[in-house]
Amino acid sequence: MSWGAQEASGINIDDKHFQAPGVTFVASSGDSGELAAPFEVEWPASSPYVVGVGGTTLYLDASGNRIVPSGIVSSETAWSGSAGGLSSVYGMPDYQSGWQDFGTRCVPDVAFMADPNTGVGVAYGRYLYEVGGTSAGSPQWAASIALANSVSTSPITGLSYDIYAVAGAWTGTTLILDFTRFFDIIAGSNGSDPDDLADANYDLVTGLGSPVVPGLLNALAPTTPDFTVSVTPGSRTVAPGGTAEYNVTITALNGFSGTVALGASGLPSGATASFSPTTITT
Repeated sequence: MSWGAQEASGINIDDKHFQAPGVTFVASSGDSGELAAPFEVEWPASSPYVVGVGGTTLYLDASGNRIVPSGIVSSETAWSGSAGGLSSVYGMPDYQSGWQDFGTRCVPDVAFMADPNTGVGVAYGRYLYEVGGTSAGSPQWAASIALANSVSTSPITGLSYDIYAVAGAWTGTTLILDFTRFFDIIAGSNGSDPDDLADANYDLVTGLGSPVVPGLLNALAPTTPDFTVSVTPGSRTVAPGGTAEYNVTITALNGFSGTVALGASGLPSGATASFSPTTITT
């Protein structure tokens, strides 16, 4: 969803639309920074049943690698238009506990490139336009969720909870972001208040930060360790009383590390099989 409007009292009556089983709802947080109190965030991004996506300014080189341009402290900073702040409608959801201590629902949850000056190319008619906005980040996050679902054994539900659950780990009494899953945005702002600054871990401009997609997807949809078995050659012709040799290869998948015992079944009458060695440790 790339639409939204300023929060209003009673708007939570429409949250029923975002509670469909097996569906994850993603919304852009808005492009106007922090709005005027007491309703300083946009809905539906502020709904606790929706993943709210804020925006960043992202610099890449010609090969798609992050760069640090002159005068910029990071290759990715908070975009000044990224909407975020404190909800006046919702209390703090359980999944944000430990990440923030404002006591209310905080927006956004996560971020993605949104600055039109470092935007994405969109072809329209004969022309190529460079566009941005948090409306560019919301579908990118939806695509990442679809990728996670494609390798998950069951649909990912309640994704806001899932995202926060895998975003980091406790170090003493502090939750610290896992940098293999999120790029922490620590520079930039969307206003002049102290809480309008991007900061380490969670903040009210970029949420948990931008996704490091491979690490995040592996955390959201962990794969089961397994192995494959292959035999070469595929077949042999053997005279009665003769012998034949085959090579058996075990290949580990998804971090499998164990011992595989080898055996054969379905042999022709009178035939036997033996293995050397009888077990293989990958």
